[in-house]
Amino acid sequence: MDAPNRSRGRGSRRSVVGVGFVEKLARRPESEQFFRRAKTAKQAILVVSSMERDAARRKKGRSKPDRVFRHSLSLLLLLWMLDTSQASVLIRPMLVSYEATPGTVSQITILLENRSPTATQRVAIRIVELLQNESGKYYPQDPCSPDPNVTVDLSHRATCREWLSFSDRPDRIEVEAGATVTLSLSIDTPAQAQGFYCAAAIIAIMPKTQTSLITARIDYVIPILIEIKDRPGRRQIDLVDVGLRRLGTESDTRTTVQMVVHNNGRTYNRLKASARIRPFSEDHRHTPGEEIEIKELSIIPGSRLRLETKLPHHLTPGRYLVTGRLSVDGGPAFTLEKEVRLTE
Repeated sequence: MDAPNRSRGRGSRRSVVGVGFVEKLARRPESEQFFRRAKTAKQAILVVSSMERDAARRKKGRSKPDRVFRHSLSLLLLLWMLDTSQASVLIRPMLVSYEATPGTVSQITILLENRSPTATQRVAIRIVELLQNESGKYYPQDPCSPDPNVTVDLSHRATCREWLSFSDRPDRIEVEAGATVTLSLSIDTPAQAQGFYCAAAIIAIMPKTQTSLITARIDYVIPILIEIKDRPGRRQIDLVDVGLRRLGTESDTRTTVQMVVHNNGRTYNRLKASARIRPFSEDHRHTPGEEIEIKELSIIPGSRLRLETKLPHHLTPGRYLVTGRLSVDGGPAFTLEKEVRLTE
């Protein structure tokens, strides 16, 4: 996490960026409608919002760079009007990885440094579940206010949320300007624990509603990964499916190869995957085909990952033989082969 050193420099840089950004936009043909409808910078975000309905109707005929430009414009203008002193809090570490001994209580130090020379920051702290989506990214899930859009089965999660607490601090604290606060994360490991467990701490920087044009809360998510010493968990990594998928977007008609992996065990593992794609042959005389590497990812217990990468060349419709290879923690690879019919 990068944080500017001085709020004064950051504030002046925000104004300069805003002016420079507007001057650059004025030279772009696609920004003419924007400037006809927004005479001031503060009107800009409202104009962009009002243009969304029109943009949705024209989306089919618009190029991807143009859509990215408009979405980036909305985001940058929103950030320009927010209270930037909230981003002056530096947190260390941003990931806790710890080897715990069963039946003991351990302490991990987390530092909160307020680099703003003038603003006091109000901070809220809570412990939540740590989940992983199909692309491998971590995200928090608060059991007190669950997200109805999350469909992950939590029954197979190896959670350590109930072991964790910030016992020496209340749920809400204040960090004075220029000060550093020490948080002590307590890990009360049960005697019967074995394998791998995870959770997350959310450190939320609360807004100053009386001074900001737009209020926002900044949540810093700190994954907490705990391995139990001398008690390895059961490993069960399953490669359950391989296949091809046509992207089918206006700007990208390429094909991706994908592999579905489940972690039904109690271990945290590093996955290295590759795939080989060959035209299907009725007499089984298949050409060797090119080995396609897929980005390495880690997987936590209970997760279901979809490892996917774009193919470097176009595939015509037809039948293909897809062979997926998966190596876990650098060990021997196991394979899954499947015939796939690719259509337009």
